[in-house]
Amino acid sequence: MNKQETELYDQQQHGTHVTPIAIANLQGTVTLWIIIACVALFVIQALLNLLGIWLYQASYSILGLSRNGLAHGMIWQVLTSPFLHFGLKHLLFNMLSLMFFGGDVEQYLGSGKYIVFSLICALTGSIGFLLFGTATSIGAGYSGVIYGILAASAVLWPNRRILLFWLFPIKLKWAMLIFGLMLLFIAVQPGKDAIAQSAHLGGAVAGLIYITIWKHWHTQQKQNISDNIRASQPSDTKQKMRKNRSATIRVPDEL
Repeated sequence: MNKQETELYDQQQHGTHVTPIAIANLQGTVTLWIIIACVALFVIQALLNLLGIWLYQASYSILGLSRNGLAHGMIWQVLTSPFLHFGLKHLLFNMLSLMFFGGDVEQYLGSGKYIVFSLICALTGSIGFLLFGTATSIGAGYSGVIYGILAASAVLWPNRRILLFWLFPIKLKWAMLIFGLMLLFIAVQPGKDAIAQSAHLGGAVAGLIYITIWKHWHTQQKQNISDNIRASQPSDTKQKMRKNRSATIRVPDEL
């Protein structure tokens, strides 16, 4: 195992605290473009509201997800609502989470499959919101995808340490267990919070299922490639490799 492989193994098995250093790895990624799009939409929405051109109520009604909107043919809401956010706090939490975790998941899946992954998490989160929301409820935010990314990260790097609530160091697998139980508890309670958490829970479940299937398939593919390489080697090459391995074994005269 070379130095790079050793560092990667140590990061995956033992973990490190998530730090802003991870931001440097986002250059040219889909994750970075998503962050830019969300921030740009937030700024444009605020400016238009400030100038009185397009008030918040109107923009949320048209771009946010709602049963009424879909019933009136606004099918674009399924795509626009994840990029829309309710206030600066909502935006900051989602973008910081995406900044720290999205890049690693994108690197693991590849940009194309990462886009598919994000769309599935967003769609599943939207379905959860529509199922538990009322006709007048409006949904917005990238949170469904964020929780899908967090669930995927917990599967891929369970022992990586993060700062829970930015204060408490904890392994990612335990943090996601805590988040999952919190989401489930809130989702079964009546009220607006339950509607929002249903969307988060839907995204987390979608991310968990997707990455589990992909990881199993990816591991199987690697194993098949390895088996094919060994099967294609000439018999004399295999014998030489076995001889070379046995020649490197030395039994000391004294123990």
